[in-house]
Amino acid sequence: MPKPLAFAARVLTLMAGTAVVAAAQSAAVPMLRLTRGVEFPEAFSSVGGLHELPNGELLFLDRQEKRIVRLDFASGRVSDAARQGSGPLEFAPTGGFVRSPADRPLFQDIQQTRLLRFDAAGRPTGTVSLGSGMEAMMAMGAMLYADTAGRVYSLLRPMRMPSPRSGTMPTGQMTLDDSMTVVRFLPGDARRDTVLRVRSPLSGTNTRYTTTPTLVTARTTVPDGRSHDVFTFLRDGRIAVLSGSEYRVRFIGADGRETRGPLVPSQARPITAAMQRAAVDSMRAQMARAKVESDKQRAEMLQRIPAGVDLPLPRTEFIVEAPERWQPELPRWAALSSDGLGRLWVAVPSDLLGALAHIDILSPAGALLARLEPPRDESMAGYTSAWVYTTRTDADGLVYLKRYPMPALR
Repeated sequence: MPKPLAFAARVLTLMAGTAVVAAAQSAAVPMLRLTRGVEFPEAFSSVGGLHELPNGELLFLDRQEKRIVRLDFASGRVSDAARQGSGPLEFAPTGGFVRSPADRPLFQDIQQTRLLRFDAAGRPTGTVSLGSGMEAMMAMGAMLYADTAGRVYSLLRPMRMPSPRSGTMPTGQMTLDDSMTVVRFLPGDARRDTVLRVRSPLSGTNTRYTTTPTLVTARTTVPDGRSHDVFTFLRDGRIAVLSGSEYRVRFIGADGRETRGPLVPSQARPITAAMQRAAVDSMRAQMARAKVESDKQRAEMLQRIPAGVDLPLPRTEFIVEAPERWQPELPRWAALSSDGLGRLWVAVPSDLLGALAHIDILSPAGALLARLEPPRDESMAGYTSAWVYTTRTDADGLVYLKRYPMPALR
């Protein structure tokens, strides 16, 4: 058995050597910048869920204008790809595009609990019903991906709700689970396969909803900066996952088998008191805006209730609290995406509000290839085989879409 002091010395030497190697690897990684970007001349009220068609045109939802937009950078053309409504080729603007093969766009219509399918030219071809009522809407979850076999992968976060008494609003506390489940299914088939369980981005927020017949109180704790699980889907059928404390990609194959990529070199960033204050102030401002919108919607609904009908519509209050204890360091990642070539794009945060220090670009095996400096005053919107898409919001709140050639990587 080695002597304790000698053994400890060897361990410390090994740790120091590992740190030196990691630092050298990190220093050798190139820092890239996006260049030769082209901004589309027309502005939009919002841009969400980009889907690139085989001919290079884009589909996306402008939620504020309640339209599905078809856009062509090459010609400058803009048109509506579908019409709002409840008909077989129409949509309700309460969902978004599901990541799917380029020639099979898929739009999740949450309000009407169905999917709207498009062809390779971006024309609606029909809908698939997913049931009706609140139970079907909850079972549908947030649809994230559709594979080449037509199976949909959906994210579910269970909510525990109090049981309502007959003819009354439910009273008590509603709580959200800290874990989320990814299920896989064929649209129209009731069977579900669980393929992944992850920790929610809201884990640790301790959100509690207290309900009475006249008031819904949402009491939320600001996230304390802990790392949460992120994942993305690859075209070869794998799911890439970042979880726990180690910056290393875990791959789950179509057969359920797991493999692990190499350790990704990274730099620790402490959470400062200024970051903590900014996070609390930001969430309180968000909840104040939510309160204004909630009051507005309640007033509009009250006006539509016929005279003499007693329909309770409770008010909503939002309470935001700071966590008892903050994490000492920022998470090593904030989001995970993939491009059309199977590479992984990891957003690395510089604060608690979503600002990025840089983006790590990893190989399909999870090895660090390069780092990307995000364009100033732009948000990353999507990655394909040939393009990187960003958005820019002007002083009037209008959103501009921009695309850059995919940077060359070794």
